[in-house]
Amino acid sequence: MACRTPGSTSRLAFTGHGKATVADPVSTKGLRNLDGFGTPTVQDGRLTTTVDVDGAKRLRTVSDFDKQLPLTVSAIYLLDGEQVLPKDVVGRTGDLEVRYTVRNVTAKPQSVAYDDGTGKRVTKEVPVVIPMVGSLTTTLPAQFTDVASPQASVAGDGRGGTSLTFTMTLFGPIGAPEASFGYTARIRDGVVPAATVSALPVSPLDSPSFKGGAASLQVGCGHRRRASPAARARSTPTC
Repeated sequence: MACRTPGSTSRLAFTGHGKATVADPVSTKGLRNLDGFGTPTVQDGRLTTTVDVDGAKRLRTVSDFDKQLPLTVSAIYLLDGEQVLPKDVVGRTGDLEVRYTVRNVTAKPQSVAYDDGTGKRVTKEVPVVIPMVGSLTTTLPAQFTDVASPQASVAGDGRGGTSLTFTMTLFGPIGAPEASFGYTARIRDGVVPAATVSALPVSPLDSPSFKGGAASLQVGCGHRRRASPAARARSTPTC
């Protein structure tokens, strides 16, 4: 499964009155101005611009993203129970299984303090990832029949095909840094459908989708800390 490195678009919005100089830490490889013909100014590896604002102003640039992507994506194809290369699916007939694995590879070591279950606070260095959520979508053509997936949201695409959407929470403890999922189908004159991954970082304590779960986890940690010594001794330290 091939991954294409996307372009990086920077959008700066200014409101107010007066002059300001901004250093934007974007990739400077292939840096281009989307709002005019002038060449963007780069100083110390950053896009640097001075603006004179009277009300509102926006600046847009695009460049080639040259950093490591935060996610890796891999796919395994099995035809009639045998693992094959993607090219070996083309033109074939049989029972196809596709398994995707998406990994959040932003982990960096960080010191974390927690209750060890006996009333003591313990500090340990653990890998912590940037909290990210996302989705993988793919549309299977009409010659893919008997499509099944326990993890996907499945819908028709209006042209005889089947659209699959897999959602991912790529951080713990609500989710996990790695997500695996897939589908099965009966294929005729097989092809390899494209798959698109979209993802973005989130703040779990602020996001409406996650702050309820984060609050429940905090409450659970609080109850565990207030438990009796005997109960603490029997508990599993998860917070």
